[in-house]
Amino acid sequence: MTYTLHLGDCLDILKAIPDNSIDSVVTDPPYALPGGFMGKSWDNHDGREDAGFGYWLAGFTDGEGCFRVQRHERGTHTCAFQIKLRDDDRAVLERIRRFVGAGTIAATDDSTPSKPQARYVVQNKDGCARLVAIFRKYPLTAKKALDFEVWAEAVEEWLGRARGSRWHGATDQTRAAALKARLENVRKYTDVPWSGHKFQDWVRQWSLECLRILKPGGHMLAFGATRQYHRLACGIEDAGFEVRDTLGWVFGSGLPKSHNLTGDWQGWGTALKPAWESIVLARKPLAGTVAANVLAHSTGALNIDGCRVGWPDGKAPEIGTPGWGGPGKKLTVVPGQDGKTVERSVPSSLGRWPANLIHDGSPEVVALFPTEAGASAPVKGTEPTANGFSGAVAYSGMMGRVQGAFHADTGSAARFFYCTKTSRKDRNEGLDHGDQKAVRTNATMREREQADWSKRNGNHHPTVKPTDLMAYLLRLVTPPGGTALDPFMGSGSTGKAAMREGFQFIGCELDPEYLAIAKARIEHEQAKVAAARESATESQLSLFGN
Repeated sequence: MTYTLHLGDCLDILKAIPDNSIDSVVTDPPYALPGGFMGKSWDNHDGREDAGFGYWLAGFTDGEGCFRVQRHERGTHTCAFQIKLRDDDRAVLERIRRFVGAGTIAATDDSTPSKPQARYVVQNKDGCARLVAIFRKYPLTAKKALDFEVWAEAVEEWLGRARGSRWHGATDQTRAAALKARLENVRKYTDVPWSGHKFQDWVRQWSLECLRILKPGGHMLAFGATRQYHRLACGIEDAGFEVRDTLGWVFGSGLPKSHNLTGDWQGWGTALKPAWESIVLARKPLAGTVAANVLAHSTGALNIDGCRVGWPDGKAPEIGTPGWGGPGKKLTVVPGQDGKTVERSVPSSLGRWPANLIHDGSPEVVALFPTEAGASAPVKGTEPTANGFSGAVAYSGMMGRVQGAFHADTGSAARFFYCTKTSRKDRNEGLDHGDQKAVRTNATMREREQADWSKRNGNHHPTVKPTDLMAYLLRLVTPPGGTALDPFMGSGSTGKAAMREGFQFIGCELDPEYLAIAKARIEHEQAKVAAARESATESQLSLFGN
């Protein structure tokens, strides 16, 4: 088990990873919540600038852009930039406007019913300054490059004026007029997919890199906030992944962040208590059939048996008995090989089929599940089917209802789902930490945000995921001995879990402090696994008297 950790932006780091070299991606990316989760600035962003579009815009502007210094009736001057296209290409102008973050789009004065046209215009100081910065970063290289240099000089002169957006008549207009004349003397992409939301577009950018480096059929699991999950899932889908499922992780530790009203509206607020997070399960397109893909790349399928929910006493109950907890029929038709179906009376000895719901086992969560399934009357086999027929159905491929005994199942339904618990020990293993409390009991959300958690926890990352949870997810989508990637590593729970499960690991993290925490946790787990393996070897040797 080896690991490689990178400090920096994953969008830059992933570009150096070879194509089709990663088996799985399991990650907890920033949620882009307003204000940032727990007040953290790294979670409070609205996407990253798309460099590819920046260079495209520079090339497009070389052909279609127009830089202007405008003279007004009173002799004042302003700077402006415009691009004019057919009205059915308005989506291109809208994409440019969103990228620049300034400007307006409207029909042109010379539009006709047969030739409708639209124009994108930037003509205020902030917008023009933004354009100068963009084209300094993504330079123009063709016929408009000289236009831009003169125009940028004019914008700089314009920005130096203290009042309003124009060079006013009360000031010297000579410089403005000269720049306008110079610009006039010098002047002798197709649509880019755009979601309409910067966070979704940013997700698409890093998901594209993940798609490239994943092996065919490789899976990605990514956590999302309930408010932004749709953007996460759509961004991943925009990159070319196939969204296969949505998992829910239910927990009891969430705190409501609500603006509570007073007066006549006492008791009303603006938010619910967070009690679950969504996890998108996506897959890179297969190379051929599932079977062929798995044989060629070891990816494309889920490790069902490795993630089954074990039976409480380790023994599989008979279908239809209280311990089964499923449909009350004696025989169950299940999928078999080659598209055939088989009947069996005993479930897998490994446990229940893994579900798309995971919980933390906390009392609050377990209490949500029903504690009794209730008594079920015996099935005689003569009841009407769902189609309304009575008795045995011997045609159209339908089956009659199978006889089953009366049963009364008891116990919490929470036992049907995988349970992963978090602990302070798991959070801080491998790190120095203390017993001093960071906040008082029943502290407010604001107090928790402002508290110095480093005094209590060596790992003071605000969104630590349980290692058991990450190990379960890694095991679900990663082949034995495979390589897993976490582009948003945080405090390293995914890497720690990879060491525990025997996978190779690659992690990316922007914050040097969190990278150090992740490294310490991963190394500690790696040492634990090595010690356990050595102890097992010694025990085995002792059986032979060595």
